[in-house]
Amino acid sequence: MNAGKYESTAVRTLYNDGSQSRPGLYVMKFLAAFAVVFIHFPTIYYYQETLFLARFAVPVFLMVTGYYLLDGNGNLALTKIWRSLRKLAILFLWSNVFYLVAKIWLDPDFSLPPVLSAEYVAKIFIYGGQYGYHLWYVTAVFWALALTVVAKRLHFLKLLVCISPLISLAALLIGKYHFLIPDIQMPFYTVFSYGCIFSLPSLYLGMIIRKYEHKLIHLPWKYILLATVVISSLEVYLFIDRFTNGETYIFTLPLQTAVFCFFLRSRAYPPRLVKAGCRYAMYIYVFHIFIGMLYGYFIGPLSRRFGVIIIFIFSLALAIIVDKGVRYIKGAIMRPRLDAINN
Repeated sequence: MNAGKYESTAVRTLYNDGSQSRPGLYVMKFLAAFAVVFIHFPTIYYYQETLFLARFAVPVFLMVTGYYLLDGNGNLALTKIWRSLRKLAILFLWSNVFYLVAKIWLDPDFSLPPVLSAEYVAKIFIYGGQYGYHLWYVTAVFWALALTVVAKRLHFLKLLVCISPLISLAALLIGKYHFLIPDIQMPFYTVFSYGCIFSLPSLYLGMIIRKYEHKLIHLPWKYILLATVVISSLEVYLFIDRFTNGETYIFTLPLQTAVFCFFLRSRAYPPRLVKAGCRYAMYIYVFHIFIGMLYGYFIGPLSRRFGVIIIFIFSLALAIIVDKGVRYIKGAIMRPRLDAINN
């Protein structure tokens, strides 16, 4: 098969941002969006035994963010962080308003508190996910990037990157491996717990891979990925009865690294699949819980066999509609300006 057929000029132009354009990462984001749906809708048999395979999803989203924060010379670009913070703030506002309306409409047990206490407001803006529980991710990335800006300004970013493995260890000890320290209670609703403990290691891992990509890209990632899947399976087999709540396992970090570098290296992908990952992955992430709410409200419990597929297909359909609508509105706004410039 001719790889050039799939890595067309159209794809390189559509997703080109200099030397950092990587079509494989967009394909990975699309697969990660499906994995997120799998995580949130446990409708298959042996869900707990296979869940670890999907846990790469949210970390690789963070890694992509970190990867693109560096320029072609491997230097952190603060302008990119500010741009990302602005986009995240907009995403935070409209997604939370959207899910607030959806909750009022579809959840008969939902009600706003009579008085908006400082604690309630703090949870909305610091922890996130008050109206759509999956939206904690948006808040977590925002605070991780904000802390990165502060660290860069105050010259302790390198230290923060160096201790990020210890932060990953902390995430394990308050998550899946909390059974090792059951008497220690961690403050979960804090910037540190989700914005830092979960987000920072993956964000900085993406930055590190970008910086040393020229060396890492030549490793046999196909076999490394296979090995991490096997070892992760063994971890789950040994400790599944003892795991508590949490997002990651010990071998989630090697697994997400292997997945990321595998897609970073691979280049031959159909343009439509690349386009789907670029344009629709985040919308799928935002809207899949809403699709599940709609399905439950109007139809009932999800199919045990096909529930994940149903939610994903309808989430993708809604993502395409929203993306086309946003692009049409942006085009209508920009067209008069472009006409004025041309005239």
